Amino acid sequence: MQMLHLPPVRDHHTHAGLSASLRGCLDLSELDRKEALARLKALPEDRLNTVHGWHSGKVPLAPADLENLPPILLINMSLHGFLLTPRAVARLEPVEPEILANRHDPLWCERNTPRLLGFYGRTARLEPDKFEAFMEGLEAQGIDRVDDLLLQSQNAWEVVQASRWADRVAFWTTPRIFDTHLSPEARATISGFKIFLDGALGAHTAALSEPFRDGKPGLLIYEDGPLRELLWDLQSRGIGVAIHAIGDRAIEQAMEAGADLPEGAPRTRPVHHRNAGPPCPRSWAPPVHAAELQRGQPQLPGPDRRIGLRPEQSLPHAH
Repeated sequence: MQMLHLPPVRDHHTHAGLSASLRGCLDLSELDRKEALARLKALPEDRLNTVHGWHSGKVPLAPADLENLPPILLINMSLHGFLLTPRAVARLEPVEPEILANRHDPLWCERNTPRLLGFYGRTARLEPDKFEAFMEGLEAQGIDRVDDLLLQSQNAWEVVQASRWADRVAFWTTPRIFDTHLSPEARATISGFKIFLDGALGAHTAALSEPFRDGKPGLLIYEDGPLRELLWDLQSRGIGVAIHAIGDRAIEQAMEAGADLPEGAPRTRPVHHRNAGPPCPRSWAPPVHAAELQRGQPQLPGPDRRIGLRPEQSLPHAH
């Protein structure tokens, strides 16, 4: 048998800082409901526990299930959506009152996705050894460079910059984090901005053209006019733009809003885009697919919309 040696590749869509911070936290993704509840009940009572990989369809949890659990922040596997146990709410009231007040409002949560991802990262805590282990894990799979599509904080930037991987991580972040949370040194390393047009399939907030099977319609974060103005403003800053758009309504909105951007502008980059609807404008970079955040969810749109669904590739444009 002939051995084929491939050069290391670049993953164009990771949440490296957040994923690294979650290392060591309880992961429910491979557990059934009974096993998950048993592991949740066994968590420490004296601190806030961050848990990820929760599949809301596979492990449905009612308020009664959470009542007697330890303090837990339970993060949906799509990263869009979370639950807090009553004991976690009591711990967080002094420090996160706005998040607590709006946590049951899907539109507020989707509009504040970057803020919530930062909240997840703060509770899980990014540390140098976690980041080193995360990058070593990618390297073992043949990935030696990454784009972190959502740098969450100055602290996360400093952890990466102090590591041996600093020159192999390209940062993207939101306009708000860029303008208000990063030092001039950090801003100088940003490759582009990240904006969200809709939510996720698992949270039933992706903007599909038809409702989910439970009747929820999905959510568009922007109206067309403000989105077009935002894209022109961000392009004028001289760095790229990555657009999160999963549902077909969000994809079409992104295509229409960006259709008249000049070809000489910094590249606009759709992520999660599945080539549904109109083709990308010529000035746009190729779509970047990220199946790892959407696994196990093709059943959510309902039987009439499953025709033609296929697994996405996580590294179709790696080089």
